[in-house]
Amino acid sequence: MTKLNRFYVFIVAMLITQAAFADDYKQYAQTVRDSIWAWDKAEFKNYNVPEKYKDESAVILALHEEVYATGSTRIRYTGRGLLGFGLNKELNYMHVFRKMIKLNDKKALADNAEIQFKESDKTMGYYSKTIYKNVIGVRVIKPNGTIKEVDISEAVSITEGKKDKESNKKLAVSDLEVGDILDFFYHEEGRIDYMNIPEQVFTFASKYPILSYSVHCELSKNMTNEYRLLNGAPDFTQSTNEDGDIVLDVKQTDIAKTPESKWLSPYRQFPTIRLCVLYNSNKKIYKPLTARGKGLHKNLPPEQILKDAMHAYNGSSYYLAVKTLNKRIKKHLKKNPSLDKKQLAEYINLTLTNEVQLYNTTRYKTYISTLGALFSKYKIDYKFGFVTDRFDTRNQDAIAYWDYFVVLVANQDSQVFGPPRYRYHIGPYASYEGETVQMVTPKTFNTINFSNLEKRQSEMVIPVSSADQNMNKTEMTVRLAEDNSLTLDINRRTLLSGHQANGRYSDLITAADWRDSVHTWLGEKTYMETLLVKAAKNKKEIESHEASLAKIRKEKETEAKDEIKSYHDLEVKELKEHSFSALGVTPDSPQMIYDVKYTLDGLVKRAGNNYILDAGKLIGSQLTLDESNQQRTLDIYMPYARSYEHEIKVEIPAGYTAENIQTLNQSVDNACGAFISSADIDGSTLRIKAKKIYKHNYEPAANWNKLVEMIDAANNFYGQSIILKKK
Repeated sequence: MTKLNRFYVFIVAMLITQAAFADDYKQYAQTVRDSIWAWDKAEFKNYNVPEKYKDESAVILALHEEVYATGSTRIRYTGRGLLGFGLNKELNYMHVFRKMIKLNDKKALADNAEIQFKESDKTMGYYSKTIYKNVIGVRVIKPNGTIKEVDISEAVSITEGKKDKESNKKLAVSDLEVGDILDFFYHEEGRIDYMNIPEQVFTFASKYPILSYSVHCELSKNMTNEYRLLNGAPDFTQSTNEDGDIVLDVKQTDIAKTPESKWLSPYRQFPTIRLCVLYNSNKKIYKPLTARGKGLHKNLPPEQILKDAMHAYNGSSYYLAVKTLNKRIKKHLKKNPSLDKKQLAEYINLTLTNEVQLYNTTRYKTYISTLGALFSKYKIDYKFGFVTDRFDTRNQDAIAYWDYFVVLVANQDSQVFGPPRYRYHIGPYASYEGETVQMVTPKTFNTINFSNLEKRQSEMVIPVSSADQNMNKTEMTVRLAEDNSLTLDINRRTLLSGHQANGRYSDLITAADWRDSVHTWLGEKTYMETLLVKAAKNKKEIESHEASLAKIRKEKETEAKDEIKSYHDLEVKELKEHSFSALGVTPDSPQMIYDVKYTLDGLVKRAGNNYILDAGKLIGSQLTLDESNQQRTLDIYMPYARSYEHEIKVEIPAGYTAENIQTLNQSVDNACGAFISSADIDGSTLRIKAKKIYKHNYEPAANWNKLVEMIDAANNFYGQSIILKKK
């Protein structure tokens, strides 16, 4: 046989091998299930709950994970070489997660009765392919020891998008009851081209006690394997297998539950191992110049990860639209020659935001480099800043360059800029506040000089905004509806400043209104104003634009109704109108003002000739803490310091008086928070004022009782009613 013929035979064999990965899924899944259910692990045969955990909602009897990662070079179709075949490096990856949990009450049953999963996933690239095949297995173990395997074909598809594309599957676990043990696993296998496997995170904490949690990893010795221990996590024991690959094992038993479920920063609080398996020997996978070589690397110095982040950013490209932006800036400066550097920096940033939002082209590093190019041109001093998110890892605990976000710190460190995380966001992100940003002065607009890095480096703490800066103020008028005295007519105005403007309310803004507001601030005509210059000629475009806006605003009604439900925790009876008096998206008008009129049932009851009004509920639904959250051992990470203020006017119907209003007077004010309320009568109007304040974005666990005191006061107010008594 000639060499060429042998090559053809080899190609055919390779095609058969690769086809096996795409073989019959049903057979593949059954093989996986048989293998995992056959595990000979003592912890998965122990169905007994220790006496000290008998009263827990649920107990995790056993939790085990396995990770396998190997790199290989295969002959694959690449579009190059003989017959289009060539050598292609790929990463083979497998992850198994198995958990066995005893369900002791209805709440645990409800929380674990459904499982979502994805059977397969793939991404296609130019001459490359990444394929994941996923399998789940579910068994129910009855108190008498009977084991029933759940039929996975009972799962239903969850679709999304206009074409109802399947995103996941959802399995309702049949015949699952209180007292049962749920034993399930998730098996993921991937063949990956030109990328690394997902970062592996092992967290030794849960809202339920864990009797046994173990992890087993087998990682190619030719990979770059890096891991970091966080918050006192147990360390791996290291060994090698018969192929010389790295084997890591860790096991911890009797892990107490972590009842806290709110205001957490898990990477800063829970014992966790983060593991990155990097195919750094593959030249087609990006890695910074400072990347490590093959082998095992534990708890790398944070300075090394910071340099990785700097190299990952260094020399980033900028938007070609910079020429267009430059023309706008020059024109604006000509009209406003007295602008100071801070005002100019704000203008440039919002001009760039408008450009990338208009064309949906936001790319993080490109945004920063473009902003740097423009700042450099207009002689605005700036530095690159590298910062971690306060709801992610700390600076000193970073494991990879992607833990850092790049910002621009300008004008003697007085301004912090970053790409728009939210569509209508202005200002530094709340999750960076209080974080130390590592800064470096660039050599050019997007280049870091590493030869004398120490001389160019500095750091600062990003300022923390106050509760008064992040205000949500409600002005509300309320009256009993004329046609139904059990229905309330409500006019509500919400004024939002700072970080409070992001999220639910900013989502109500249409893109067209946002662009119009920004263009007006930029000193430019809006799209409609441009059309109206030649109205006769643009008649069709004007009609089309108006029709499009009307359709979009109609669609926003659903979101407006959702906002009302979120506020009152009640379905709106009738939405009459909603609009913005101010969008709050430009520096000259930073406050967002939202108006909504609607009718609502559920807050008024008849009592003979009188009415009972749940007046406390007019301030909106409140955070409640169950019994398990009355005590706390973990520090408190809140999104930001904030305040909520309510001024409510209730029209007292003719022939009635308002009684029991003294119950609306509350006052709690301590070092962490405050809830202060009052009520009085002015003629035929009941006036209610309430203010709730979270004074800081962070509190030590020792201060939890002070926050609970404030939260309890707000809930006490929320539960109060007044009587509208017939004279």
